[in-house]
Amino acid sequence: MFSHFYKQTAVLKVTDGYDEYGKPDIVETKEIACRIEFKNTLVVGANGQEITSSGRLFTDDEIKIGDIVCIDDEDYKVEQAFLSTGLDGEYAVNEVYFASF
Repeated sequence: MFSHFYKQTAVLKVTDGYDEYGKPDIVETKEIACRIEFKNTLVVGANGQEITSSGRLFTDDEIKIGDIVCIDDEDYKVEQAFLSTGLDGEYAVNEVYFASF
């Protein structure tokens, strides 16, 4: 629905928990089309604490909290993700807030 706005790309590193050293366990890496906005915003993280995000991105790809987004060779952790639907009830866009490690 919003794919004509996605003029940028990022690398999504899908994670599945952590290894024995506390590092994210990356199970898949793929390039995604998105729209990126760098702007500090206060969001509520997965643990319920307020976090200052480095920015947000919009994409059609499924992204979950804890995944890693690589933008211009710098990794960011996904702190919050919202799946939005249109007025017709169909999936519209994924809004993702990310922060530096």
